[in-house]
Amino acid sequence: NITERKVEAIETIETSAGTFECFKVSSKSKSKVAFMEISGSSIGWIKNDIGLIRSEDYDKSGKFIGYRVLSEIKH
Repeated sequence: NITERKVEAIETIETSAGTFECFKVSSKSKSKVAFMEISGSSIGWIKNDIGLIRSEDYDKSGKFIGYRVLSEIKH
């Protein structure tokens, strides 16, 4: 379940794929695997005509877990 999704700002993100003006979106998430419930939060930078440019994941205490980033666009 993804909850509390909110557009925080418009920011410029630079990756090896280029420079993009993006919506910065925060959200919280909960998932259940077998008998375990996993909670956390994430921040994503989204460009309308491309999609997700970068995302960062955090555990339930706010500790950084990892990230994903767009590295290349093929035409």
